[in-house]
Formats: sequence, C-alpha cells, structure tokens
Amino acid sequence: MAKLMLIGEQARVEILPDPEDEELILVRCAGHSGEVGYHVPACGWSDRHDTTDDAIADGEQHADYGRG
Repeated sequence: MAKLMLIGEQARVEILPDPEDEELILVRCAGHSGEVGYHVPACGWSDRHDTTDDAIADGEQHADYGRG
C-alpha cells in the first residue's frame, strides 16, 4: 500500500492507512534531521485522523517544527 512522505526542516513524516482501523489515516514520525541528513531516529510521535487533509496539516507541523 502506498504512503505519503512529508519532508520538512526538522523531520520526515509518513502518512498512510492505519493498519488497526481502515477508516483512519495514520501520521507518524519517520526520523528527525541531524547536522547532515535525516539520520536521527524517529521520536515515536504519531496520531490518527479521519481525513488525509487533516493528517497532512498535523504532519506538516511535526515535519517543519518538530512538534505535533
């Protein structure tokens, strides 16, 4: 199944179907940026949304600013 990646100044965020509930969209941190590239592990941040648009809006905050 396809997933969408948001790549921001602070983190990479995945947006994909929620494996636990097919009605929801899962948004989760896939890794943070370090001094060179995205080699810092994911922080464990995630959330679930009813729509892809809501997931993207939430994910943008984490990708750009490192918070959700």
